[in-house]
Amino acid sequence: MSAARAGPAAELDRVGAIRGGRAVLTDLSLVIRPGRLLVVQGRSGSGKTTLLRLLTGLEPPDSGAVRVAGTDLAGLDRAGLARLRREHLAVAGQSGSLVEALDVRANLELVRDARGLPVHSDSDGDSDGGLPDGGLPDGVDGWVESMGLTPLRHRPVRLLSGGERQRVVVARVLVTEAPLAVLDEPTSAQDEAGAERLVAVLVAAAARGIAVVVATHDPILVAAADDVVTLG
Repeated sequence: MSAARAGPAAELDRVGAIRGGRAVLTDLSLVIRPGRLLVVQGRSGSGKTTLLRLLTGLEPPDSGAVRVAGTDLAGLDRAGLARLRREHLAVAGQSGSLVEALDVRANLELVRDARGLPVHSDSDGDSDGGLPDGGLPDGVDGWVESMGLTPLRHRPVRLLSGGERQRVVVARVLVTEAPLAVLDEPTSAQDEAGAERLVAVLVAAAARGIAVVVATHDPILVAAADDVVTLG
């Protein structure tokens, strides 16, 4: 992964969004910078997920502009949006889709292959995980290890627990090496130890230059954030 990139990873400029006849976002401006972990918090229904969907081009705003890597999403057709997402974004929603028939390792290999990245692993060890030297791993097996999933790497994801699946989903986002990682409630299925592990990985990802945007209610994530946006 590269060091922090020049210029904002994304920007929201006076964005408004109306959902179900109610204004959930009003005149919101936000600059998302590389190398920072930004947490979006707020009560349920405050617009956290809507903000993430606007940021990733899954929904258009009702007013204002959304720019990713300097490109106004309103000027892109479906193919242009797909290309921009492939080059600049990696996203994990709350449901976190995985390929059920594949094992943990193959799910990560698949997403790297789809982006033209090498899928080989650096090791095939049986470590119980961790971030070597406080940094981020390289290769598929390194990401599996960082999430504490090495003993499960050859297990089909359909057989994993909810917390284990969620860690695979987060690894799928970060293994793409996308400049902007967007995650909705990534620790919701974790116990305290699992949440602390995921937060450590996200903090390390930001330190290596990724712009990480997370919607959450989790106080562990809020405490670790570089920037916090509270919707209300």
